[in-house]
Amino acid sequence: MDKYEFRKLMSNHTYIFAGSPLHLYMHKMAERARKITMKMNNKYHCQKKVRQLFFKLTQEQPDSTFSLFPPFTTDYTARGNIMWIATWALNTLVAKGKTTDWEVHMLGQAVGAHTNATHGMTLSAVSIPYYKYIMPYGLDKFVRYAVNVWGVDEKDKSKEEIALEGLESMKNWLKQIGLVLNLTDLGVTKDMIENIADSTLIMEGGYKVLDRQDIISILKASL
Repeated sequence: MDKYEFRKLMSNHTYIFAGSPLHLYMHKMAERARKITMKMNNKYHCQKKVRQLFFKLTQEQPDSTFSLFPPFTTDYTARGNIMWIATWALNTLVAKGKTTDWEVHMLGQAVGAHTNATHGMTLSAVSIPYYKYIMPYGLDKFVRYAVNVWGVDEKDKSKEEIALEGLESMKNWLKQIGLVLNLTDLGVTKDMIENIADSTLIMEGGYKVLDRQDIISILKASL
């Protein structure tokens, strides 16, 4: 496998199974990147040498005007914040004293059971249709989400317009980071919908408790 085949597989959202050639190639490249980064950061290099090392790191020839002042690092603070937020999101403490909505995860897990797609991809495929479906039942929270998370301007807009603009911003972000936005890309077909619906656990706690027909409608809107 070379970088071109690897990039093609990644752009096609190819599943990565432990021990597969794709997984082994990723591990090999990660080890190589760490070694090159350590070499780049641990001693002085002229800019010509820096460009050579950066070429080895990225496998793309940088422009002759490219310059870099080590240390070359990842934004560990940002990554640390993501891990901290994720921990609080999942340790249930933030749910104390309130009900929480996990139905979108049930939809995603049911899709995953029928397609073997990863949970993140199944979530991104069903999230926007699900949120649009339940939005009328929790409109104020969707407005709050749009304003506080996506910076939607409230001026001269109805609550529905604000909420929908927030969901559109979310959709654009999911697309920007390369996630799947429909079930068709995960291999779901119309004749699979009812079986997926029958596999979906219905939970209470959300703004609307779904029934089987609700789930079918959401899944069809996600195709």
